[in-house]
Amino acid sequence: MSTAPRTVNAFAAFDSTGECKPWQYQTRPLGDEDVEIKISHCGICGTDLHTIDGGWGPAPYPCVAGHEIVGEVTLAGSSVKNLVVGDRVGVGAQVWACLNRDPNDKCRDCGDGEDAVCDQGVWTYNGTYKDGAKSYGGYADYVRVDSNYAFKIPDAIPSDVAAPLLCAGATVFTPLKQEGVKAGDRVGVVGIGGLGHIAIQFIRALGATPVAFSRSASKEKEILSLGAKEFNNLTDPEQQKKAAGSVDFLVLTADANNMPYDLYMSLVRKRGTLIMVGVPNDQVKITPWFLVPRAVRVRGSAIGSIQDIKDTCGEEKRSPDHPKLADGKAERGARYVQPIREEQLPAMAPPNVDSMFTLKVDNVPFQIGSDELRDLFSKFGEIGDVYIPRARGSNESRGFAFVRFIEKRDAEDAIDGMEGQEFQGRDLRVQFAKQRRPDNPREFYSRGGGGGNGGDRYGGGDRYGGGGGDRYGGGGDRKDSRRYDDRRDDRSYDDRREDRSRRRSRSPDRRDRDRGSAGRDRSRSPRQRSRSPRRSASPPRRD
Repeated sequence: MSTAPRTVNAFAAFDSTGECKPWQYQTRPLGDEDVEIKISHCGICGTDLHTIDGGWGPAPYPCVAGHEIVGEVTLAGSSVKNLVVGDRVGVGAQVWACLNRDPNDKCRDCGDGEDAVCDQGVWTYNGTYKDGAKSYGGYADYVRVDSNYAFKIPDAIPSDVAAPLLCAGATVFTPLKQEGVKAGDRVGVVGIGGLGHIAIQFIRALGATPVAFSRSASKEKEILSLGAKEFNNLTDPEQQKKAAGSVDFLVLTADANNMPYDLYMSLVRKRGTLIMVGVPNDQVKITPWFLVPRAVRVRGSAIGSIQDIKDTCGEEKRSPDHPKLADGKAERGARYVQPIREEQLPAMAPPNVDSMFTLKVDNVPFQIGSDELRDLFSKFGEIGDVYIPRARGSNESRGFAFVRFIEKRDAEDAIDGMEGQEFQGRDLRVQFAKQRRPDNPREFYSRGGGGGNGGDRYGGGDRYGGGGGDRYGGGGDRKDSRRYDDRRDDRSYDDRREDRSRRRSRSPDRRDRDRGSAGRDRSRSPRQRSRSPRRSASPPRRD
């Protein structure tokens, strides 16, 4: 048996673009307690995408991701007793922990059987061993790990089913086991994606009642087919009220930014528990009123310990259904992540802002904040972006804002629900934006007319740029008869600017001259207007 380093063929990301390219690296020498595994299957976890894209911070590139690994043991160290060459095994998100091997350095977590939070733990990829070697994951043909973190797969579980159990399965099953979920409990799940669909099936297997919460009504049939007993559309205010306090436990698997945590807290009964397993990039904001008087607990859970993973895919032979992908982009067992994500899993890619549906909200209060506006509109569906132009030198709004929705139907519902509604003493006016949402207020006012004429840099090809190219403008807009002129705020702002200019002038004659020229053509650039008075009538004579 050779313990020498092996050359591994892998696919690695080298920057935050997420593109994975063929790459080779040398493994560590095989340790006495290590095993070498020839990889046959590897799941694609959301953590892989967050890491490759740098969503959780810069990654130490090159990065070979993948921590839902299944394969066959090809080498075993001299001290390995639980595995032999030829065993079919799986590897999850962790490949090493101290396990109290050093009697002079006792670890309380490993002593309690919670090695998943060991301070010396090493992740399957982008981790660092005590000798300084870096760990690499399962988008490769081989991997070497501590044998304690290579788990025998029961014969009854196919390899393609076992792979996601090693991370996604353990992630949702571990807190359910620790909380003692049992028959008669009602367990809610928010976010029916990679983690959520497995959570529903585990909840059902434990005898509890799975209750699904989603912002997409179109998912109802699919979610119920997974075993959920109830489906609640969180964009429906009536269903929100009905679902309040309806579950004993709520498993939050979603990882989007700006999630409505107060709404999620309201779904949990008094003395219930919210279990957070998704990891968004932003902060979690919860109003204490939903937490303290109702004695609701909030806890997190990342991965499972050695025993947790054995329980997840052990003697009970759990085999939840999950989506499978043909490995058409593989070379010698490696996984080509980016093409799979973009071509076959479009829902996993970050939303494209150019494909969102932009609403312009007029007559908003001057002191409104982005969070207030987001809360106001989020009941209609998933919001991709909120933008409130601010007055120069002030934190006040300019009286209008832009809200982007992911789905067109949600944007249309927001128009129906919010057009003419009173908010802080103002009647809101809501319509599809006829121009692209600007990146800053100056852009909005520098445009040269409707549809991109007269120097509008977004004209012609702009999806909302008026004329024949306006996707929602012109006579084709089903709600045009109900809407106000989109340029009204532009004109009022220009009028206010002229008023300020006249007030600054000390000359009554100049004020009169400005009033008399209010209707003149202002299409010429400022440079042209300012240059003409300075031009000499004729060149100086040279006698």
